[in-house]
Amino acid sequence: MTESKSVQKQEKKHGFFEDLIYGAIIPFRALDLIFSSPRLLLLSILPVLLSVGIIALFFYLGVTRLSTWAALQFHQWTLGAGNVLMYGFIILSAIVLAYCCIQAVGMILSLIASPLNDLLAKQTEINLKVNPHPETNLSDWMSLMFLDARKTILSLCLLVVFSVGLLIPGLNILFFLATALLNAFTFITYPQSRRHMGVIAALQWMKGNFASCLGFGILIGLLFGAPLINLFALPVAVVGGTMLYFRK
Repeated sequence: MTESKSVQKQEKKHGFFEDLIYGAIIPFRALDLIFSSPRLLLLSILPVLLSVGIIALFFYLGVTRLSTWAALQFHQWTLGAGNVLMYGFIILSAIVLAYCCIQAVGMILSLIASPLNDLLAKQTEINLKVNPHPETNLSDWMSLMFLDARKTILSLCLLVVFSVGLLIPGLNILFFLATALLNAFTFITYPQSRRHMGVIAALQWMKGNFASCLGFGILIGLLFGAPLINLFALPVAVVGGTMLYFRK
């Protein structure tokens, strides 16, 4: 009897880690699915190109304005000293401006990609050949918008709490895991919202798929934290979250 219980515990433990790894490799499967579908690739790259274009334009205009201002401010200096100060100021300003642009690109990408994320998730469902959700009328669409708004507000509030918790020694590992689950919650809600699954239903689904959600959320968090890679993390997360939801 004791041996039988031990075997059951080992099987349960193996199942948890198996699901954890399954969730962690879903982003890679999502990337493979994106590159295998021209439509998914277009929906994924378009927001990135627009965001980079906006940031590049802002950087160019900023450096141009700063260069003009510096030339006017330092023209009264002697030729050698004025040039050194002017170019030094321009280079330093360009570095600071570039840093600000890099920090802002993620926020701009989220704003631009937001209207396309649902289309991206919907196209993922088509590629996965799951049962299509019926088209919604205006009333259903308004209901979905309200449902998404509630989920977004909840996610933002929890993100603030978890971000503060990450600064607490000893408890930061718990808040790190909670943040990973929040990542999963954020990106599985696209197919769930179209099926009118509210917050409670989404949390119940995550409870039944805890390990895979945890693995998925951890890897997505790492992708969003990596410079340059984070530009492409959003479409991978949307496609991956949809794939995770339909894993059954």
